[in-house]
Amino acid sequence: CPPSVFEQQITYLIEAGYNVVSMEDLVSWLRQGASLPVNTVTITFDDGLECFYRNALPVLKTHSCPATLFAVVDYISGTNEWMQSRGLPARRLMTRDELRAALFAGIDIGCHSASHPRLTNLSDAELDDEVARARSQLAVILGREVRYFAYPFGVFGDGEREAVIKAGYKAACSTLSGYN
Repeated sequence: CPPSVFEQQITYLIEAGYNVVSMEDLVSWLRQGASLPVNTVTITFDDGLECFYRNALPVLKTHSCPATLFAVVDYISGTNEWMQSRGLPARRLMTRDELRAALFAGIDIGCHSASHPRLTNLSDAELDDEVARARSQLAVILGREVRYFAYPFGVFGDGEREAVIKAGYKAACSTLSGYN
């Protein structure tokens, strides 16, 4: 999404009266069984690409919009190797300092696994490592608890869900493929 288009999208959400809430607020409402306010949205970003820091973060700050970024822990300060293996171009991921600066700017940082594998293809031990190790390492980097997880490729089943619960995450995000 080009920065100018992202700016337009955020401006639209605000001008159209959407209720942009943090992941923390969303999860709290869902756990309480409360009805969400009309037109509630939560903004998330997967992977921790550097372009988030350079392009999206300033727009979010300007509009005081909360968001959650899900980082791939083993590739912090590296590149998107899991995408390159599928023929996509190399893109730089955020550094530790950039992640901490985003956190300081009000962005919640969650975990997108250790190395971005398809979790459903892993053994139980590998799955636990991908989910739990990533959480503990990211907590050390950020100096705070990591509460949220996003399933790589949006793919998960009962085993993956149980691993996320066992690792201590408060909630997890996925995707539903199809038309919006």
